[in-house]
Amino acid sequence: MQYSEFLIFKKQAESKLSSRTAKDKIKVFVNWCNKRNIEEIILRLSSEGKWSFSESCKLDFTTKRLIIKKNELMKKFIDTGFVAGLAPYPYLLTNKELKTKIRMDSYINLSYFDDKIKEIVWYDDIEQIVMKKGIDNIITNMMGRMIVSNYLFLKTKNQSYRFELPVNKNGTFDQILYWLDAVLPFKVLSE
Repeated sequence: MQYSEFLIFKKQAESKLSSRTAKDKIKVFVNWCNKRNIEEIILRLSSEGKWSFSESCKLDFTTKRLIIKKNELMKKFIDTGFVAGLAPYPYLLTNKELKTKIRMDSYINLSYFDDKIKEIVWYDDIEQIVMKKGIDNIITNMMGRMIVSNYLFLKTKNQSYRFELPVNKNGTFDQILYWLDAVLPFKVLSE
């Protein structure tokens, strides 16, 4: 989607967006994109394995599907990601006082990622998604206790997936659950 198309959306949906929550604004945007057959990345989460660089990947939740992409080795350590996991257009919708302009090169062209795509999961194929608090990986130090990672379990008709979501890159359990609920066309279960 070009920025000019996003401005058209904002103008057309202005009355719908004015009194809505951030989650509802994202849902209005997703519905608008789906009606026009526009695929946009809405949310990006980082997943990484504890001991293997090959398990490090990005989870891009678009308006239609989940794209699982391999992370380059350097991206595992130096990853600026998106603000709060949201892609630029959804971020513009939810931020009332945007003081900095988002760089144009941060807007997504899905075809750019074709060579990095590890797997694609269509939302129609998903039977269940469960978010689990990472209570098994709590670190205790002088500052107190903190959860290092949460987990996302995804079950399709043919396969099951387990993703470890580092808190320092993706936010808290409640934040991830909040945004997944805004993006996905079905309920995410939590444990």
